[in-house]
Amino acid sequence: SPDCKSCKATGYSSENALPLYFKYFFNLSLIVVTIICIAVSIYGGVLYLISGGSPVTMAEAKGWIFSGILGLVILFTSYLILVTINPQLVIFKIPGITPPQEGPPPTISPPTIEKTIYQEIPIGTLVENILAKNIDCYDYSTSTGDMIDTDPSTTSTIDKIKDHDRLDCLKKLAEAVRTKSEELKKLAEELKALIDRCSCSPPNCVCSCVCPGIPTPCTGDPCPDRPRINELREEIKKLVTGEGAPLEFLNIREGIKRLKEAKKLLEEDLNTLIEAENLMKWKCQYGTILNLVKFFDLKETLEYIDKTEFDDIDMKKYCIEFNCIEFEDLDDPKKKFCTKYELATTTGRICKATTTPTTIEYYVFDGDPATFYCLFERISGQELIGQEPEEKCVISADIENGFERGKIPIGELVDYTELYASTTIFNIDNMIENAQIAADAAYNEKTNEDLYDLPPEFKCSNCTPICHCIWFLGVCISCTCKCTGICGPFDKVAARVNEIKEAYDKIDTANTNIANLVMAEGKITDEQGNEMDIPDQLNRWKLLNALTNSRNKLEKCITGYGKVLKTGMTQMTLLNCMIALDKINREELLILPGFEYLTPTWSDYCYPYNSEYFLDDNQRKVCRRNKDSEACKKIVKDLMQNFFCCEGARD
Repeated sequence: SPDCKSCKATGYSSENALPLYFKYFFNLSLIVVTIICIAVSIYGGVLYLISGGSPVTMAEAKGWIFSGILGLVILFTSYLILVTINPQLVIFKIPGITPPQEGPPPTISPPTIEKTIYQEIPIGTLVENILAKNIDCYDYSTSTGDMIDTDPSTTSTIDKIKDHDRLDCLKKLAEAVRTKSEELKKLAEELKALIDRCSCSPPNCVCSCVCPGIPTPCTGDPCPDRPRINELREEIKKLVTGEGAPLEFLNIREGIKRLKEAKKLLEEDLNTLIEAENLMKWKCQYGTILNLVKFFDLKETLEYIDKTEFDDIDMKKYCIEFNCIEFEDLDDPKKKFCTKYELATTTGRICKATTTPTTIEYYVFDGDPATFYCLFERISGQELIGQEPEEKCVISADIENGFERGKIPIGELVDYTELYASTTIFNIDNMIENAQIAADAAYNEKTNEDLYDLPPEFKCSNCTPICHCIWFLGVCISCTCKCTGICGPFDKVAARVNEIKEAYDKIDTANTNIANLVMAEGKITDEQGNEMDIPDQLNRWKLLNALTNSRNKLEKCITGYGKVLKTGMTQMTLLNCMIALDKINREELLILPGFEYLTPTWSDYCYPYNSEYFLDDNQRKVCRRNKDSEACKKIVKDLMQNFFCCEGARD
């Protein structure tokens, strides 16, 4: 009965009797089948032993053995498969029905709202990283090119200048490499001048003859200035490798290494800016781009708004005012425009700083206004918030600080900053390539045809001894000997020196370009060797102006900053060129007033479709006809849109 103690001890009850019976018979069948298979195999073995060599009996015995083993394999394989798939398959159980439990009703959780995640794109921070980033770097003597120790009390190391303007660091390094390359050129020219004096002529090289005109090899030294030649060789080696030089000495190879590091860091910042630009152009959903103030305004009011940071870039710190020293239109504060910046003397940085005993820099930590946010994917059922202008708005054409008030030149700023960085990198590359050429021509362990190894090749043994004998009646009376010919590889020395001189000329040009790009003054030489004034698109100061101007406008392009216009409009909306043109073409947006300065078409005013630097006349015409055509899209695919702040409201 169910009450018996033995039943309870084994887990038996009336509720699980049937599953236990099935389990019992299943396990019993496994044992029985196993015994049968073993018995069959044993029978086959015995039959094989008593076969007496009969082929028929032996074949029959092997069949019994094989059948028994095959049965065991099939049995245990099946069992393992069932257990592996689900152990419950070999345990038969009839599930019971659980009666409903009494208690409080279940708690119903409120529906979760899926967050709308905006991608943060810190355009302003990335532009500032290229134009005004601060790093630790070495300072160099303008006369010798050697490093200057900023802390002479430490004798074991050369200390760097801290948190210095990165482009000024590059300018200092490039000038140091140029100085060292010029020194190498001078040493090479002096060495060549001394080598040119080497000859086979006596008294440098001598020989002797015995009758009847048998000369001895030429001996001596063809180079009368051999001690100075050897000194120059060692100076060249030290200049290239730094071997035997003091700690502060900058050798050319180390200069090349540092140029490569500077180039790599600038390339990384450029590629990051390009990546951010591509996100805005190709990944951001149409009409979802917000500026920083609009995004945080929404985040405070809508609980489902959040963001993803871009590549761990911190956009909180930025320079609110750069160190301007020259202005235009000083009499008109609204049109006051900076024409020249310089490093703040107290900090060595381009950001403005006070000159009081307590230095205060114009860095702020409230978030870069030139930061954008957009959606990569739209969530159905949620309101789309982005570039949604009202039916009427005004884009002011008044000039303030050198720019139209309603125009935010962020697209031009990004494209020209990328051009600036690419041009700078191109000149660094030129300097690296030619400094390497000069160094290899002077001293190269992989060859023996450099300027260091060639002078020992000048030997009297390379000369040809020639005998002049006096004969009388067919008898040799006496002989004199003279060495002639070429005593060494003059052509190779001349070739190495020319390589160094040509490389230096290119180094000097690249250095001048870098210095003038950094200081935004003077001229630069293009790839074709044409000298030209620095264009506005490569003017560092004007790019910083555009950055500051864009930040100021983006910070104010939000409802609450705009003044009430004559039509009663107070709304502020951020538009890029594409959105504005689309809404104008669909007659969803009316720009007030008539804007004569936008004639003949809006696209003539809208960058990049109107770019005179990147687009030629025919390309601009293509985009004027249809900005959405495949031809126009291909033309402007590498360019970024300008933005506008449109002030307006619905009637």
